[in-house]
Amino acid sequence: MTFFEMTGPTVTMTLIKSLKKLIHGNEKRIRWLDDKRDQIETYQTKVRTAKTVGTSSNVVGTVGAVVGVLGAPLTGGASLAITLGSLGFTAAGVTTNLITDKVDANCTEDHVRYSR
Repeated sequence: MTFFEMTGPTVTMTLIKSLKKLIHGNEKRIRWLDDKRDQIETYQTKVRTAKTVGTSSNVVGTVGAVVGVLGAPLTGGASLAITLGSLGFTAAGVTTNLITDKVDANCTEDHVRYSR
């Protein structure tokens, strides 16, 4: 004799209804987690893009500054204007990376806090 035969149809139907509710609840949780994962992946792509832009700006600015300083003797100092402009690129890159890091840290904390 099986469990279902021993307990009767009323207990069996109640058990089946309870299991269906449990399954439905778990399916909702899975959909919520899938949505969260998609949001986080999209967010991380944006963060990586911003960091790439900031780092690229740093590299371009540094190379330009070095070229400007090294070219100063050959151009009578005129290439120092390139150095000044390049330092602006470097500053923009550093600022971009710092702001991105701060925003990333705050948003990550929010994701963790609201996921509990």
